[in-house]
Amino acid sequence: MSSISSNTVWIDSPWRSARCSIQARGKEVNGTMLASFSGLFLLILILASFRLTHLLVYDDITAPLRRLFVTTTIVTLDHGQQAVQHEVAPKGPRRWLGMLFTCHWCMGVWSSLILTLLWLFVPYAIWLLVILAVAGAAAIIETIVLRL
Repeated sequence: MSSISSNTVWIDSPWRSARCSIQARGKEVNGTMLASFSGLFLLILILASFRLTHLLVYDDITAPLRRLFVTTTIVTLDHGQQAVQHEVAPKGPRRWLGMLFTCHWCMGVWSSLILTLLWLFVPYAIWLLVILAVAGAAAIIETIVLRL
């Protein structure tokens, strides 16, 4: 960070010559904005990331999006049990996206990054995060209740 003024943190961008401004959402401590990530915000971000990841990787509503990058077939194993087999494109961006849509760990990293950047750069994105977080908490509670 090159300079700090009242409520704005200026960051030199290596990708362009102009500077970009991030409105600080909290106190600045030791020249970083990490202190603005309160425990509550971190919980909201975790739950929102969980829900977005699950939505993109597993939910039926996003199956048409996944089909653009992944071919899914159900195969019957030797002992009669069925398994889901995913096949991604052999190369290029479709392969990368196909791999992403079949790996919840990978999608979780990108979901977290996207949601954090939304929070930083989009003024009302916190409402999307809250909605996803509530849905994520509801999904976890439902899973617990079903196992009782």
